[in-house]
Amino acid sequence: MPRRPVDKRTLSLYGDYAFYHPDTMIMNREVSKNIIGPDIVSAVEYNAGKRIGKLIADGCKRSRSCKKMGMLSSCIDIIEKSGWGKIHFDESNATFRVYHSAVSEYYSKHVIKSGSVTAEGDLTKEHSTNESCIDDMLRGILCAVYSESTGTDCDVEETMCITKGDEYCEFKIVDSTLGISKI
Repeated sequence: MPRRPVDKRTLSLYGDYAFYHPDTMIMNREVSKNIIGPDIVSAVEYNAGKRIGKLIADGCKRSRSCKKMGMLSSCIDIIEKSGWGKIHFDESNATFRVYHSAVSEYYSKHVIKSGSVTAEGDLTKEHSTNESCIDDMLRGILCAVYSESTGTDCDVEETMCITKGDEYCEFKIVDSTLGISKI
């Protein structure tokens, strides 16, 4: 199957799939939640994202663009081009804002608003927002690229999410040992 070009306006997975299609990610998440529980699914996706982020950072270290753009900017560029969304890093308050997060947008449009069928044939309740953030893999990716770029040990918390009705998804860098914000 030929790959479709990335939609430069939104840089979402709808035009080009970075890892797998958002509906596959959502369906896997829903099935796994029913089997092993939502907390374990969240941890697995976060840790998988951290491994992906480390691979991205390792690739950036060897690239010319890293020398021109800087490590973090180079990593963000790769994440955007992979279709995760349009990412802005605000150094003053240690946050990533992700506009057009592919997974959150897909979840909002196809699961929350339409009341589509999810894992095991369960019909989702129709409501305008989700009770929790769902971008655990992206959260892990951002954690790893930030850690690798700055040489600091950190965690990342998602503080805002499109699935909760927010305009964008926001991820805050926190100290991994103290659980407090890096600002």
